[in-house]
Amino acid sequence: MVLQKILFSKEECNKILSFSKRFRQSTVTSTSTSNSPHKFTISYNKEHRDSLTSNVDCLEIGKIILPKISLLDDTIISTPTINMNIVKYEEGHYFKKHQDRSSDNYFERKKTLVVQLSEEDTYKGGSLRVWENEKNPYITASKKIGNTIIFDSGHYHEVTTLEVGTRYVLVCWLEPNNLKK
Repeated sequence: MVLQKILFSKEECNKILSFSKRFRQSTVTSTSTSNSPHKFTISYNKEHRDSLTSNVDCLEIGKIILPKISLLDDTIISTPTINMNIVKYEEGHYFKKHQDRSSDNYFERKKTLVVQLSEEDTYKGGSLRVWENEKNPYITASKKIGNTIIFDSGHYHEVTTLEVGTRYVLVCWLEPNNLKK
């Protein structure tokens, strides 16, 4: 199931965005195909993704978002204390179709949460598309500031190439300890 609703005001989005620090090149985690003893490879792989990421204060942002996201999805009881990022997409940036959870990668992720922090008229392109399953057409997330979308981390999704401007989003992944049993 994909849930989305405008939950946050422009002021709240600006407050969340103010927690961003230094942005760095986003990475991609994949299953290692080499003879390495390490199961995963973390790399700057522009074949799959080109964007910038800033780690943020999860506890402070959690205080802002939890009261509202739990109204959209009543299974949410807490927010992550790690793995919460603000992602910045600039012209030419994208994230190709992928899953945030698979049997090999991040199997503990149950739900993905994305909050739109930019005004929709400040950029072109950069649409978030989510497939509930491979047989149905994708759902395009609203670009209205404050829009929040929550979906199963096993759903395929992508961000189309940003053509003009800059797009900011808050992204986090909810694990079993963040959800009702």
